[in-house]
Amino acid sequence: MTTALLVNDTAGVCHWGCTGTTRGLKRAIGALGYTVESVIAEDIPRLGGALNTAADFDTDAPLARLRTRAPCLPERLAAADVVVVNAEGCLHGDRSVAKTLLYLAWYAAERLGRPADRVNHSCYPQDTTEVADDALLAIYRRAYEAVRFVAVREPLSHARVARWLRRDARESFDCLPLCIEAQPPAPTSAPRGIVFATSVIWQRAWASVQVDVMARLAEQGHALTVLVGSAGARNHEDAAFLRDLQRAWRRRALCSGRFWRRPPWRVVDAASLDEWLGLIADSRLLVSGRFHHSIAAACVGTPWIALDSNTPKIDGLRAAAGVADGPRYGEPGWGERLTREIEARLAAKRPDPAEVRARRAPWCELAYRNVDALRHAAGG
Repeated sequence: MTTALLVNDTAGVCHWGCTGTTRGLKRAIGALGYTVESVIAEDIPRLGGALNTAADFDTDAPLARLRTRAPCLPERLAAADVVVVNAEGCLHGDRSVAKTLLYLAWYAAERLGRPADRVNHSCYPQDTTEVADDALLAIYRRAYEAVRFVAVREPLSHARVARWLRRDARESFDCLPLCIEAQPPAPTSAPRGIVFATSVIWQRAWASVQVDVMARLAEQGHALTVLVGSAGARNHEDAAFLRDLQRAWRRRALCSGRFWRRPPWRVVDAASLDEWLGLIADSRLLVSGRFHHSIAAACVGTPWIALDSNTPKIDGLRAAAGVADGPRYGEPGWGERLTREIEARLAAKRPDPAEVRARRAPWCELAYRNVDALRHAAGG
């Protein structure tokens, strides 16, 4: 049986959305008859210091560092029939992990002669919609031109891969909908409460505004939940979000002379993907700066408001979903704008289960494009 080595298996890192997207991708690969083996995200070494220019790909330094830090990885790449790099959340900026994933696919293709695919990802070499660093761009171009197949998960990034990297790429979507489609949560007849989650760019300075918004909602009788949780240890963004909200609430309570009041939200540390997805499905609204949380909400029919993240991928998600630009952390009046957006979403009619399935279907079709090269190779 043909073996596909999935590099950067994110099932155990960051949050449950990362778990779900990797499960969806592995399910799609396995359905084509491939045996899927994984290199988990925690085992990906950092080679960034050995890749400062595009010419460094041709030197011995990156491979020497790879063999020192992950001695078995070159052999695993060589033993695989095909290498699939799951680059979700990683290929942006001059980050060591980004350059490592760029190199691993390049090495598999150029040095080992293996078919190498780069899938399930957004690509923003400078974390923005523009690029001014030609040396960094040359590193990305060198890595992208070597691989067999590229699938990009949202339209803004897809357009920029063609423009910046001069590379043909398949416009696809994140693989989380494939996981949800395989086992969707049971529809709820009485959704309740509003769920809040953090963003990778969360800052303490925003906590007082966030808490003011939440306090007003609680005064109106809304049940509030702060959602955290992952398959691994609690990630630092979740920990900071909880800590900063608690401190901001304490200051607010002290200023009002009611320092004994408890925060008007509960915290749910989801212990499984099913619990995470079920809570989102059972809620009236999700407010989050997380890419995967917003996708999950859309896939189960929960209204959602997506704040910004560390790249324009949230704007790409909004474009894919056909929704207007949303509030952004820290912008003037963002708390008032967020409040208006929340009121509008709560007033809108929730789609019925048939409409939810119909909305999810196009995203599933796009997500399956991540394995188009594997399907073609398998004769499908």
